[in-house]
Amino acid sequence: MKPKGGFIYVDKSINITNSNLKNSPVNSGKKSKQTVVVKEFNHQGQEDKELFDELLHTLDIIEDEDDRADAEENVAKLQDAVSKKNKSRAEKLFSWLPTAVQGTSVAVQIYKIIEGLPSGS
Repeated sequence: MKPKGGFIYVDKSINITNSNLKNSPVNSGKKSKQTVVVKEFNHQGQEDKELFDELLHTLDIIEDEDDRADAEENVAKLQDAVSKKNKSRAEKLFSWLPTAVQGTSVAVQIYKIIEGLPSGS
């Protein structure tokens, strides 16, 4: 059945993560072609700040006030270590976060940034 006098927009966007594609054409079927545009982040500045702000919000899952305060302090130290590209300190501080926090998607994104830091720093 066709809609009467209306316009229907169908979003056919495709999200691809953890890929090596760079502005590559993608055939999504039914004679529809799209181009994958990869946005690269420099992992500095605003993107990092937003990730750490989001990580702070995830600390709400920690019920004990003292544990939450410790985690907030560790997140601040972790952000400082990442900004100074101190990989070993960042890894240590990340490991001090509660397991429930480490498993969140934002924490995983931050860990990927940590893994990308140069070794020996």
